[in-house]
Amino acid sequence: DPAMESSDPASAYEAFMAGWSRKAAREFVRWLALPEDLDWLDVGCGTGALCRAILDLAAPRSLCGVELSEEYIAHARAALPDPRCRFVTADATDLPETLGRFDGAVSGLARNLVADPTAALRCMARSVGQGRVVAAYEVGALAEFKKWVVRNKGTAASLAALVLLGVGGSLLFAWQSG
Repeated sequence: DPAMESSDPASAYEAFMAGWSRKAAREFVRWLALPEDLDWLDVGCGTGALCRAILDLAAPRSLCGVELSEEYIAHARAALPDPRCRFVTADATDLPETLGRFDGAVSGLARNLVADPTAALRCMARSVGQGRVVAAYEVGALAEFKKWVVRNKGTAASLAALVLLGVGGSLLFAWQSG
């Protein structure tokens, strides 16, 4: 596939995953059903699929996308020129204090791409106020994902839900705490 041979990793990702990734993000935001006018943090935002879903469906006051890849951040900035949205290049396991506090911290399809997902979860929990939402979704082996969620449920807050969302013939595992 010529698109996958692109020297730009963000374009290659978009060519391969964009359709499915956008559908998954939209299902996740619908499932969260959070009120409008919140400040959101998307950790591991990649090319911006979850950010787009938040902007389209959740009417946020503000949205900060964090991603380690400069190429992905550049793609997300170009694709989402919304004044409510900003993008920061940072490591999910070492989020800068200068990002501020958020009503909700979310992550989509990033757990397997982070060197230490538990450290990333701790950073997400520190970024939100008491009783706020920390939520993520992933595709993969359900048993492994359940174990990871249960092992880390005290890290963010009590576990509120673990669900299966069917997206394009695939199972999407999502959890929410707060």
